[in-house]
Amino acid sequence: MKLVTEDASWLRVIYKDGFWLQNTGRLSNLLQGLPNPDSQTPQLLHFVGQAAKDKAIRAVFPDSFQRRTSMSSLYDLRVVDSTASSCAPLLLADCNPFTAPVQDELSTESKNHLLEVKWPATSRHIVNVLLARLTFPFSDLICIFVEDFSDLREVAIQLIGWAKAAQSSSLPSSNRPNVILIWSESASTQQQIEDYISGPDWTEIGDMYTLLPPFYQNKSKNQGNMPLKNVLLSHLQEINERRNQNGTRLSCSHFAAFFRLALEHVAKTASDPFDFIAATRADNLLEGAFVGHIINFLRLSLALDVSYYDMASFIASAILMDAYPPNMHRFPPSEVFHSLYMPFCSQAASQVANGEDAVTIPTLIETHFCRLFGELATGDRTSAQVHSDNLSLRSRVWSLMRSNHTCLFCIRRKPEEHVLTCGHTICDQCARIYGQESKEADQRFVVSFCILCKVSARVVASLTPPTANLSILSIDGGGTRGVIPLEFLRAMQDLIETPLVDLFDLSGGTSSGLIMMGWNVHQCSHVFDKLARRVFHRSPWVSGQFWNFFTGLLRCIISDGVYDANTMAQTLMDILGSDRPMFGYTKGYSGKKVLITATDTENSSTLVFATYNGNAAVGRYEFVHHEDVTNEPLVWKIGQATSAAPGLYAPVEMDVPLKRTLQDGGLGGHNNPTLLCLLERRRLLSFHVSGYVLSLGTGKRMNRKDDHPNKTQRNDISQWLHNHAVFRMGRSLGRCVDGDQVASRLFDVKVSRFNIELCGPLRISDTAGMTALRKKAREGLTRSSQVFEETTNALVERLDPLSRQLSNRRIGPFETTG
Repeated sequence: MKLVTEDASWLRVIYKDGFWLQNTGRLSNLLQGLPNPDSQTPQLLHFVGQAAKDKAIRAVFPDSFQRRTSMSSLYDLRVVDSTASSCAPLLLADCNPFTAPVQDELSTESKNHLLEVKWPATSRHIVNVLLARLTFPFSDLICIFVEDFSDLREVAIQLIGWAKAAQSSSLPSSNRPNVILIWSESASTQQQIEDYISGPDWTEIGDMYTLLPPFYQNKSKNQGNMPLKNVLLSHLQEINERRNQNGTRLSCSHFAAFFRLALEHVAKTASDPFDFIAATRADNLLEGAFVGHIINFLRLSLALDVSYYDMASFIASAILMDAYPPNMHRFPPSEVFHSLYMPFCSQAASQVANGEDAVTIPTLIETHFCRLFGELATGDRTSAQVHSDNLSLRSRVWSLMRSNHTCLFCIRRKPEEHVLTCGHTICDQCARIYGQESKEADQRFVVSFCILCKVSARVVASLTPPTANLSILSIDGGGTRGVIPLEFLRAMQDLIETPLVDLFDLSGGTSSGLIMMGWNVHQCSHVFDKLARRVFHRSPWVSGQFWNFFTGLLRCIISDGVYDANTMAQTLMDILGSDRPMFGYTKGYSGKKVLITATDTENSSTLVFATYNGNAAVGRYEFVHHEDVTNEPLVWKIGQATSAAPGLYAPVEMDVPLKRTLQDGGLGGHNNPTLLCLLERRRLLSFHVSGYVLSLGTGKRMNRKDDHPNKTQRNDISQWLHNHAVFRMGRSLGRCVDGDQVASRLFDVKVSRFNIELCGPLRISDTAGMTALRKKAREGLTRSSQVFEETTNALVERLDPLSRQLSNRRIGPFETTG
C-alpha cells in the first residue's frame, strides 16, 4: 500500500499581520486512507533535527523517506508503508524546529486551513509551544538529534523550553512520551548536557517526558543503522503496551479528531493545557442542570428509603452511559470521573446529605463507576445495556419512582414530552438509545420496554431532526369565533392526505384554540360546535332585549360570570377526560408540542401549560409543571382556566404549584400566541433556523366609516351607554387582544397569517352566528384557493430551503401576510 504522496507537508507557521497556523489536512488524509481507521491505533515517531535527522530517516526507513517538498513546512508527515495494514501503523513526524515562519503566504485556496494565533508570540516561542503542547503529547517516541544543534547548551535550552511550555496533561503520567537523545560517535557524553540543566529544570523535564538513555550511533558500514532501528522499535513496543494498559491508545479516527481540537485550542491560548477528556464533551457539555437532576434523584430515592449504596450504583451506571456512548474512546474511568463528574456529584450530595454522608455518596459513585467500567471493557455490551442490567437489581424500587423534571433513564436531561404507558418519562436522547427507529417516518423511535419497571411499556417518540426547522401553528382565542380557523384548517386538510397535525411541531392556542390541538380537524369541528352550544346555552346579550341584559349583568355581579362555570367544567371533562394530565402519555406518538396560556388575575402575568417541559425567560411568562407528578395540571382544568373570560365565566383556582387564580389566556397579551411560540422555538432550538409559522385569526372588525354610527344616529340611552367607562374599557380590552396587532409587529419573521373581516362587534359567545361565520370563512376560501395551495405546499416542503414562499397579497375579505 503506497500512502506517500508528493507533498508530505503537515503544519506551517505563517506570519501576515500576526501569526497563523496552517494545517494541510495531511494527518487526517493519511489516517482515513488506512484500511481500518476505526480499529487501527497509530503510533507517532517524532524526529527533531536537520541534516543528521534526515540521514537517520533515510537509513532507518528508506521506503518512507522523501525529500522535503517545501522548506517552509515546520512538519512533514509520512507513514511507514510496511505497517499500514497492521494494528498499529507507524507515522513519521519530520520536524525542523529551526524553520522560520513563512512571510505573507495567505493564499485564497489555503484560507480554509488557517487558524489565527490569538496570543502574543515570537517566532521561537510559537514553535516551542507547537512542539510542547501540540505534537509532543500525541507522540510515542521523540528522537532529538544532538548533532543538528549548534552545541550542547542549545540542546539543553531547547529541552528546558519545551518542558516549560508543556502543561500537565489530563491523562495519566504513564501516557507521557519517551524522549531519546541521539548522538554521533564523536559527540560528548550525556554528563555534559546534564551539566547545563539545573536540578529544578531537570525535574520539570522529567515531569513532562520520559527521558531515555542516549543512543550513540555506530558509523560502521557493516552494521549500518540497524541498531538504531531496533532501539526505536523496542521503545515503541514498550510505550504501546503501556498506553494500551492505561487506556490512552487512540484509534486513527479519534487521533485525527483530537489533534484537530488540540490545534484549535493551541491557536486560542498558550496558557491553558489541552484537556483530552474535556474535549470529548465539546458537543455535549455538562451544565449546572446536571446537579439539579442528581439532587432530584437523591431526594426521590430518600423518599423511598433507598440506601446510599443503591443510589450510588444507579447514578454510576447512568454516568457510565453518558461517559462512554458507542464509538467513544474509553479513557481511564477514574480520570474521567474526577475530570468530569466528581464536582457535580459532590455538589449535589452536599445539598442533600450532611457530614460524612456528603463525602460517602460521591465516593461510592466513583467505586461503582470503576466497577461497571470493568464490565463494559471486558464484555460485548454497550454502556446503555450495562446501565439497564444494573437497574435490574432494584427494579421494584425504581418502578415506583416518578419525575416530570428529570429523565430517570439517564439522570442527565429533562424529559421533553415522551411518557411511556407505565408513567415514566424519557428524554429525546434516551428515546434514541432505547428505542427502535420506525420505518414509517424519519426520527421516530419506538420504545417498547421500561428499564426502570422492567416490563413492557410503550411510547412512539417523534423527534425533531437536529438540523430541521420548527414549524408552528398559532390560533387566536375568540370563543365561538373559533369556527373561523377551523374552516381554514379543514380547507388545508382537504388539500393533502397527511394528517394536518403532522405538519406542525409546535402548536399554540388560547381559549377556543385549546381543543383543536392534535385532533382530527373534522372531528374537532363537530366537537367544537357541541361544546360552544353547551357552555353558551343561555346568552343574555341579545340585541334589543334590555331585561335579559340586566339579569345577565346581575348574575355577573353575584357569581362573577354570566354563564355557569359548573356547566363549562362538566362539558370539558366529558370531552377531554376527567383525569388526563397536560404532561402525560399520548396515544399515537409523542413529539408534537402544544402550549396553552392562562392569565394570573393578581398581576396579569402569563402562565404557559404545555405537553412538554420548558423554562421561560424571566419576566416574559411562567412555564408551569408541578413538582409532584400526581398533581400535574389536568387538561380540562387548564381548558376551564384559559376560557374564563371576565364577565362570562368566573376565574378558576389552580394549584400550579402555588394556589393561583387564573382567567382567559388572551388577557396576558397573548390572545394571538404567535410571539410566545416564537420565543419557545428560540429556546427549544440551540441554533437559528428559518422555520415556518401559520397564524390563524378569529376575525377582526371591519374598519369602515359606515361601521361607526355618529352621535345623531344613537338615542340618548345608547349614547350614554356607549360613553360609559365600562363600555370604553371593553372597547380598549378588545383592542388589546386583537391578534392582528401582534401579527403586524412580526415583520422580521416568516409568518403567514389568515384572517377575515367582520361587521359589527366581535362577540365571543354568539352561538347563533356560528353558521354565518363558517359561511363567511368558506366564501373567502373559495375566492382564495390558490393562496391556500401555496401555503400548504410551503408547509409540506418546509424542509426544502428552495420551497415556494407566499407573497404579500390581499384577496377579497381574506388576508394573508408573508
